[in-house]
Amino acid sequence: MAGLGLAAAVGFVLANSAAFAQLTPSPTIGAGTMNAALSAPGTIFDLGSKFLRDNANQANATVFGPAAGNPGGGGADLAVNGEQPAVRYRIWGEAYGTHARTSAQNAFTGDTRKTYGGILGLGATVAPGVSFGVSVDQGHSKIDIRDLPQSSRIDLTQIGANAIFESGPWTFTAAGIYGFGDIVMRRTDAGGEISADYDASLWGAIAETSYYWQSGNWRVVPRIGIDWTQIKVDAFTESGGATPVTATAQQTRRLRAFAGVEVGYSWLAGAYLHDVGVYARAIDILSQDVDSVLATPLDPTVRARLIPGIVDDRFEFNGGVSTGVKLTETSRLYLVYDTRLRDGFSAHAGTFGFEVRW
Repeated sequence: MAGLGLAAAVGFVLANSAAFAQLTPSPTIGAGTMNAALSAPGTIFDLGSKFLRDNANQANATVFGPAAGNPGGGGADLAVNGEQPAVRYRIWGEAYGTHARTSAQNAFTGDTRKTYGGILGLGATVAPGVSFGVSVDQGHSKIDIRDLPQSSRIDLTQIGANAIFESGPWTFTAAGIYGFGDIVMRRTDAGGEISADYDASLWGAIAETSYYWQSGNWRVVPRIGIDWTQIKVDAFTESGGATPVTATAQQTRRLRAFAGVEVGYSWLAGAYLHDVGVYARAIDILSQDVDSVLATPLDPTVRARLIPGIVDDRFEFNGGVSTGVKLTETSRLYLVYDTRLRDGFSAHAGTFGFEVRW
């Protein structure tokens, strides 16, 4: 009888232990686990948008570059000399640096992004008012996640092509880009450092129309346009630490419309042509599709989590100021400062560039 009583007691304990285990859920990974991964598409999108803008500006080949250094376009040579230079080919290069900050959103705690890179391009005028160009952008970004031991590095190569058609004061521009890059992400948990290395790619296109108005040495160039960008970040599996995960691929698509105006002034000082300009542009996101990321821990006792991607605020303001100097009939230098502002995001960029024609 005692043996039967002991067996019954053991059975009771085991049965209730199993029931208790069923009522106690497995732990879930933290909501901020993938913050560094979530930040990567936004960083790539910003780099792609900048390169699209650069290709649209550099497409203006029948005047002396993009408004002699102005980011919005226009023609300093036309403003001073009243005629276009008799050149057919040109090469340009730029070195740039960007500092950006993204605010918190859902479980995302925010980030700081630092980027530096360079652009090299070649353009050709094939007929009066018709020109084409190609360019390559190599950029390097460092992302630090706010309030969490997470970071990532992005090396991105972009290839662009542009085309322009001019008719009187009207200019029609189109450009497309393709990019590919490598992302190295690191974070730290109780088990040490966790890392992942994976790829990303992007496609983009832009089209715009502008009107050139001149009065003496002054110019005003209003413009409207539309751009589209698609980014794909590959799936990856982390290694190291106590809670590595496997994350699904993420795709982001954005379609935007913009309208803006540039105001510039050019003057001769001795043997040099100088130019200054300012621009402002308002941007509206017409559509935005941002995938969520499913993070599945390699530890089967920890549950997966579906983490929403970072969504940009609909409206954005761009502004900038530039100055340039024409050293000879076929060469110039220029400096540009740009800012991009929207709710939850700010970016400041500086560019130094040169152009040579023949």
